[in-house]
Parts: sequence; structure tokens; C-alpha cells
Amino acid sequence: MKYLSLLSSVLLLQGVVAQTADNTKENHPKLETYRCTKAKGCKKHTNYIVADASSHNIRQKGTNLNCGDWGSKPNSTACPDEASCAKNCILEGMSDYASFGVTTSGNKLRLQHLIDGKMVSPRVYLLEENKKKYEMLKLTGSEFAFDVETEKLPCGMNGALYLSEMPQDGGKSTSKNSKTGAYYGSGYCDAQCYVTPFINGVGNIKGEGVCCNEMDIWEANSRSTHIAPHPCTKPGLVGCTGEDCTKSGICDKSGCGWNHYRNNVTSFYGRGKQFKVDTTRKFTVVSQFVTDKSGTLTEMHRHYVQDNKLIESAVVNIQGPPKINFINDEYCKATYADDYMRIGGTSVMGDAMTRGMVLAMSVWWSEGDFMKWLDGGEAGPCSATEGDPKNIVKVQPNPEVTFSNIRIGEINSTFSVKTPAHEQPALVDFISNNHNKNVMGLRVQKSPNSQQQLHLSHLESHIKMPRSLSAVSSLEIRDLNRDQVRFYHPGYLKPLNLLFCLPRVDYSPAEGTWGVHYLTALTACQIIANNAFGKGKLARDEKGKDIVSGDEKILLQRDYWFFVEGDERYPVVPSFKDWQFPHDKLPEWWVSPSSATTLHSKRCAVTNTSYAFTWAHLIPREEQQWFSKNGMGLYGGGSHTIDDPHNILPLKADLYVCFDQSVFALIPKISGSSNGVEASSQYVLHVLDGREAEFTALYQNRPVETLVEGSREYLFARFAWSIFSFLKPFLTSGVGRRVVRFRLRAADEEDEEEHLVSEMQNVFLDSRKLDSLYGGGPRKRAVSLESSYVDVEDEWDDEHPGRTEMEG
Repeated sequence: MKYLSLLSSVLLLQGVVAQTADNTKENHPKLETYRCTKAKGCKKHTNYIVADASSHNIRQKGTNLNCGDWGSKPNSTACPDEASCAKNCILEGMSDYASFGVTTSGNKLRLQHLIDGKMVSPRVYLLEENKKKYEMLKLTGSEFAFDVETEKLPCGMNGALYLSEMPQDGGKSTSKNSKTGAYYGSGYCDAQCYVTPFINGVGNIKGEGVCCNEMDIWEANSRSTHIAPHPCTKPGLVGCTGEDCTKSGICDKSGCGWNHYRNNVTSFYGRGKQFKVDTTRKFTVVSQFVTDKSGTLTEMHRHYVQDNKLIESAVVNIQGPPKINFINDEYCKATYADDYMRIGGTSVMGDAMTRGMVLAMSVWWSEGDFMKWLDGGEAGPCSATEGDPKNIVKVQPNPEVTFSNIRIGEINSTFSVKTPAHEQPALVDFISNNHNKNVMGLRVQKSPNSQQQLHLSHLESHIKMPRSLSAVSSLEIRDLNRDQVRFYHPGYLKPLNLLFCLPRVDYSPAEGTWGVHYLTALTACQIIANNAFGKGKLARDEKGKDIVSGDEKILLQRDYWFFVEGDERYPVVPSFKDWQFPHDKLPEWWVSPSSATTLHSKRCAVTNTSYAFTWAHLIPREEQQWFSKNGMGLYGGGSHTIDDPHNILPLKADLYVCFDQSVFALIPKISGSSNGVEASSQYVLHVLDGREAEFTALYQNRPVETLVEGSREYLFARFAWSIFSFLKPFLTSGVGRRVVRFRLRAADEEDEEEHLVSEMQNVFLDSRKLDSLYGGGPRKRAVSLESSYVDVEDEWDDEHPGRTEMEG
């Protein structure tokens, strides 16, 4: 905290920390907070609030004279030594916190800067339920969230929430002359190392500065916000003299700051709906303190939640720092936080947070510099004089901030939002236009909350449900859109690391439950990770320690993480158009069809019926350019065109519709038998879209009766085409992504022959670019990229020259 301005503020008018409390009752306001886990949610916790000791009425015994002013030693008459200071200085309890600008209601804490025009500028700390000790927050590897209302904080104001490594008992145990302790708000310290009349409640006879580690989680008004860790070389509260108290001393006074405005993202935070975070309305602030496998703090992440939407911090938009949206040592080095790095950087800050720190909250203004470091110049939109207290009261006569819903817990446990809906591509328009019928002719009823409830019609008693392999029984029509297995990218934080979901449509007799075919899921992930066959693995945990073995046929857990060996933050292929076909590298389990048929068979490949069928392309005709670019004509019968019979599949009309909308793919699976014929592997229909439960009941794992021999590669390409349709929510969730794109470009000018060469391009795309390229409708598959395949530089490269390698 930058409290230099307080030398001319309220603390000059008040004494600072008396040694002995009088008999006036201290009436601590009660504040409800929450402790959270992912397994059990958030549980209410009782805390109390105490005002800083210097805010209490402090006087010399028998007089109204104070015992010392902020920035100096204690009064020499009252405090010639520590023992005399304890006897001569009296601290009165605070019975009416509201008169000091502090009120609570349930989980809300309101801090007012002015009361009846008089400045009170409260600073308060969080007490344990017993009120005798501070609540020590140990946030390394954890998450801290709170709601905040900043509408009444104009330019020049600062509503702050931060951590200080104060002693838990307020210093009461450090000396027999310390009488007040945490109960009365003693023991304050921060990284600015200010001189105060008392240290740990004991007279500061030597005039030492008071230093300790400080983590500024939130310093903000409605125009700008700032995050800054301030580590120190020594743990706990320590006194300093001389050089140790200066900028090059034992604490990092400047900190490693993060401010969106300084990072040249001026439309992120501010007053009004034109900003991503609208500060005229309440919002949630989520801070995540991420560690490595050894438990060392390495990164500090910030998210916001407003209108039930998760808002990621924006990526740095200035030259020099890495293109990331969180604080780490690399960012701090690049932003010239030299003292921060000198002291030890993020890991040292994490050490203090592991030991435990006290939560402090305050509201204040700065008569010295008008808070320009927070919201003026490069730090924000405020003018040089808007932060002058004389101007502040003209804009807002009663500045205040409200903090509420303070939650502490495991990462991703303290907030709840509707994560980007991983909706599967909608069925064709005629389905929704046919009133209350879906593609199977089954009745659809709308519930009050607009979610579809599916009911079997007369088909239930007339159609025998197939049981080939482990098809879903007619008696088990489950909500497959909810009963899914989720696949995560380990290089991003939840919930923004969800790659895609697959419905539980494969039955495990051994476990008596449902899951997802292991090889189908693994290969889908490998395709998305740029054909990471062999080096891409599924894990049951986010650290990648519990790798799924090849012996596991069906995935039964809800959550899995896909890791690529040697590259935890691997890029993804964003669309089918960007994907390169893996010639001669298809997974071994993806075999050639064993149920061959003659070309131009006029029977449905799945049902083997001859009525109401149509011709479907395995590689869709709309992907003609991809077909040619990847040389897929090699696998045909000689025509080398997308209409080659090997790329054609006869399907019933209803199956054709679902196939075209990626509801299912054709997958080789090992089965015991089919129609009495022993087979080691057989292509079956595998459902990818869980919204149509009855469709799953009819067709999941149904053997494909007829397939053209030689269509293996086309079937694999079709599977990839279907999988990429489910990647859109991951790409358009509002954060930047690392992507890899296969393209053709013109050869270098010095080459004698004019021809095209292929290349894989690794790039970082920000959220706006991802939305523009991949944010179209379900069947719009990045059409805007078409022209980029033969250009030396595409439109994104022109806007961001030089950024063609993995960043962030």
C-alpha cells in the first residue's frame, strides 16, 4: 500500500497505538466469510472485524494529548522508554464502528471514507471468531474471491484489499509492555517500512521503520485497478533503520504491478457496459495463487465474474513482456520490477503466503499525489487533478467501497459460473421446424426451464433396440447431455481448459456403469493436439501422474487431462481446415474395414436397408480445398476427386442428417462377434452428440454392415472432421489460445520454379481473433481462413508481425 499520503491524512490527527486499553467496550462487527472445497462447496465461517489500533481514540493518561504521530517516534515525554510508554498511553475501545465508517451486514463490509464530511479513512483487519487473534490466511496454492462495489470510488480513491504478514496476536507476545494485541488492531506492518510510534504495540523508542511482506490483491477505484506483490528479505514483522528502510532495502516497495491500463488494454475495466468489467455494478474478483509440483508459488492469476460470466484478465499488449495474462517472474523481469527480482520474486512472496498473512481492507485518498500511480497517466484515464480530494467530493460527496462474499479455498472452488456451453452442433433446421418431433419422430416436450425432456413414442414397442457390443438399452434412456466425460488441457486453468466432452455411451459390464471408449477419446485428443499419436496420453489427474494405460477399454471417470510428452502447454489445431492429414501415421487400431462391399451399393451402410437412403460423403464436399491440399485423392480408386466412390457412403435419410451434423462417427472397435461371424475389429456407429438419447438407444455401437474396402483414410478424416466441430467453445471462451495451423504458401521468390510449399504455423491468437476466425455458426468452419492457405502472410500476421511462434 502506498500510504505516504496518510502523513497528511487522518493518522496525523490521531495517535498511533497506545499501550494499555481502557475499560471502553470494543464492539467488533461480525462478518460472515466462507471456506470452500471443490467436493463440498462453500461453508459459512464466522469472523470479526477490528479497526487498526491507530484509529482508536489514543491519549496520554489523564490528558487528551496523543502519544505520537505517524512517521515519527512516540512522544518523548510520555514515552522516554518502553515501560513508561505502556503506563502513560491509553487506548480507548471502539464501541461504535459505524461512526468510524465501518458497518457489516451478514457477509458484507461497508467502508466509508467520510462521515458527515469528516474524514475517517478506515483500515480494518479480519479476526478469528475468538476475537483474540487475526485470521491467518495461507493462500499459496489456493484461491481467494470476493465481491466488490466500486461505483462510489471515483478518480483518486482507493478501495484496497490486501495481505500483511502481521503477527497473529498483534505482537502481544513479543514484549511484556505490549498490552493491546490483535483484539485492538495492533501489529500493522507493510512493505513500505514506515516509521510509526509503536511496533507490535511497544513504544518505538529507536524510531525504526516497520516492515513486512505485503500482497496487494486489490487496489482499485471505478476507473482503474492494480495488483502487486511486495516481498521482503526477512519473514514476519521486522524493524529497519537507514538503508534497510529505503527502496533498495529489505522490502520491495514498488512491487511487481499488474494494471490493465499500463498493459495497453484500456477497454477492459471501467465505468459502463462498454468495458469487459463494468465497475458501476457489483462484480466478483477471483485471485489464484498457482504453485509448481513442489508447492512453490510461480504464478498469480486474476479472473472476474459479472452477470454470471467468467472474464479472464486480458493478455499483455505492450512490447517486452511475454504475451500472458498473469503475473510470473518472467513478466516481472520484463516490466523492470528489479527490486522484486532482487529479493527473490514470486517464490519469496509465496513463502510469506505459506506462513500466513492477515487480511486488511481500507478506503483512502491521497492528498500528496492524488493517487495518479493508480489511475492517472499510463496507469489509467484520470487527469492530473481529478484525484485531488477537493475534486473527489464534487464528483462523489460520500466515497465508499463494499466488500462481500469473501471466499477462500481450493483453486476453482470459490466461484461458480455457467461455463462456456459445450453445445454440440444443432440438428438441421427441419428438426426444430417440425414442432414437437425430433429427427427420430419421437415426441419432445419443453419443460418450464426450456430444457428438452425426451419421451419414447410408439416406436418403443415396434423397434427392437440393438444390443451389438454394448448398445444402450431401451430401458436406459439417460440425459446424455449431462452424463458426459470431460477432457481438459493442462496448460490452462479451469473452467477455461475444457477441450470437449463426450457422452457416456459405452457400457462396462465389469464395473456395471457407463463410460467412453478409450481409444476413441484418446485419438480425438491426439488429433486436436496436432496428431500427437504415440506421445499424447490421457491422465486421471491434472498433474499427469496417473496415466491411463492401454489396457483400459472404457473411461469411467468424469474428468481426464490430455498431456503431450515434453509440452504441457501444447498448441491445438483449431479447425479441420487447419489440420494436416497424418499420411502413413494413422493409429494402429484404426484398421481397414473388414466388411467390404461393392462400389455404388444402394443399401444403407448401417441398417443394410434399401429404402429412403441418400449418398453421404465421408470427407464432406464443402472441404474440397482441404481434400486437395492434403492429397486425399491418393486413397481413391483413381479419380483423385472428392466424389470418388471410396469417399461415398449410402445412409438412410435420418442417419444422413445426423452424420452431417457430427452426431456420430464410424469407429473400429473390437467385438466378440457380429451376425455369428467372429471378428477381431469391426466398424460401428459411435455417438458423439449426447443430446439425442433415443438415437443413442437405437444406434450406439451398431455394426456398420457395408463399407467400401480402401476407405480407411477417408473414415479417419471424417472422424477428425466431426471432432473439430466440438472444439468451438474452447476456442471462443474469451481467452487467447496457442494454435497450430497447416497451410500452403508461395515458395520463396529466389526459387526457380513457381510452386507451393507446406508448413505448420505455430501462433498465439487472442480472444478477438479467435472469435473472428472460429466464432461462426455450427457449420461455419473458419471459412474466413480460405484465402490464407496460399498467402505468404495472413491477416493476423499482418496485424502482429513477428508473432509466429508460441507465446505466453
